[in-house]
Amino acid sequence: MIDTIIFDKDGVILDLAATWLPVAEKMTTLLDEYTAGRYGAEFFQQIIGIDSKAGTIDHGGIFAAGSFHDQKMAILDKAPELEPHFELGTEYQNRMRDFVTENYERPVKAKGAVRQTLVQLKSEGYKLAMLTNDAEFSARKSSTELGIIELFDMIVGFDSGFGGKPQPEGYLAICAALGTSPDASVMVGDTNADIGVATAAGARHFIGVSALYPNRTSPLIDIEHIMPDISFLPGIIKSLA
Repeated sequence: MIDTIIFDKDGVILDLAATWLPVAEKMTTLLDEYTAGRYGAEFFQQIIGIDSKAGTIDHGGIFAAGSFHDQKMAILDKAPELEPHFELGTEYQNRMRDFVTENYERPVKAKGAVRQTLVQLKSEGYKLAMLTNDAEFSARKSSTELGIIELFDMIVGFDSGFGGKPQPEGYLAICAALGTSPDASVMVGDTNADIGVATAAGARHFIGVSALYPNRTSPLIDIEHIMPDISFLPGIIKSLA
């Protein structure tokens, strides 16, 4: 029996491109500046998996599914001369921190009828949690702005003390805190990291949110249950019971 639903944040609760594309664009432009325009911002966008012209983020790309460390390593593999800029305390690090801080001040955009769906699931007795590779502070801030923070029984970020996805510790910590087991839980996500944490933790089901619905984004090619947004979730979960 399913009693707990664990959600990713960006791409599931929040619109991924509306939330993070401005940061990704500024980052790739800055990297191009540091290489004196030798590569072009589009070169770095291809590495991390964004398309500024199309206004899209590849849900299977490094920017969507990986950490800032993953992005750094992929960039250095193609442009090793940038390594000094990635050191702590450099101008690049300071400007990236400013970009992220500025982004936190922008209005957040929900991905579909998020609040209505979470209210319905809560009324049906499900325990709800969020597990994100973003900072816990950011997740709480966004949830507060959307008026949904009180609907979550637990929110865990990469900095909450359990590590990031796809490692299972955060997922397992949620299950333990809520008095349930992974076998009674469902993970809702959109990236390989979400699929990985569900598999590693032993979740009963994984349900994917596809930005290309009714088609699948690359991480969701082999996922049975997909939806365009979480408004479809109550019906899917009932079919799994």
